[in-house]
Amino acid sequence: MSIPAKHLKKLNYLVQAHQIIVKLGTDKKILAALNELSENPELRKQVAKDPAAYIKRKGISLPRGAKVTFRENWGGEINFVISTPGGGSVSASASYSDSEGFQCEVKAQ
Repeated sequence: MSIPAKHLKKLNYLVQAHQIIVKLGTDKKILAALNELSENPELRKQVAKDPAAYIKRKGISLPRGAKVTFRENWGGEINFVISTPGGGSVSASASYSDSEGFQCEVKAQ
């Protein structure tokens, strides 16, 4: 019995999401921004008000449709969705906090 084509497609989208997360986690601009924010509580307060402007100012590229949230008490999260043919999707988030470090989650729907 072979693996159904729809399951292989789902696997492909999950792999794509993980590849995007790996790219985000190794992006030098993102890592530099996290270092800057980690060292500067006042900057964190400013960035919490408009994280998209900070991302743009730093020249950070994110996946199309990605939504960035940031909490003043320290923690950032990038969320994105990969649409799949036939109306499905894969949602993913990558986050960082001083207490938990890096985390990611990927879900196929």
